[in-house]
Amino acid sequence: MKIIYRPRQSGKTTDLIKLASKGRYKLIVCRDQRDVDRVWKLILDLKKKKVIKNTPPQPITYQEFLDGRYAMGRNIEAFLIDEAQELLKLLTPANIEAITLSHQEDYTNKKPIIGIDYGSKKGDFTAFTITATALSILENTGEAIIKINNKTYKLKEIK
Repeated sequence: MKIIYRPRQSGKTTDLIKLASKGRYKLIVCRDQRDVDRVWKLILDLKKKKVIKNTPPQPITYQEFLDGRYAMGRNIEAFLIDEAQELLKLLTPANIEAITLSHQEDYTNKKPIIGIDYGSKKGDFTAFTITATALSILENTGEAIIKINNKTYKLKEIK
């Protein structure tokens, strides 16, 4: 599972559309009909501008997804969820405080791959393991930071 984690209005939905256009039958799942219409308009615009070669199927709503009302008889390759945190909110009236995500690769026997550079001297860092979810954030933004007690630290790869 690929995680696209960036600020609002930074091209996350466009990335989903590009992924959907490269598959056999990948369905984008949107919050509501208004978002379905917005995403469909964006799909057509990206196709017209030749940003994507193939037009993916028209998106569906969260409710259609939850009810199983989608492309009956089609061989669906994958679902692409736009704004997944909003889909989780539909599942319960209670606040969802935290979630975990797992990656299929086993990191338990590998050395730590990320450290915090305190800047006191070269190589002086506190090592910790980081999940594949956070690694995808690094790949998508090019830079990652962590805040501890109102101090900001840049994360860097351990060579």
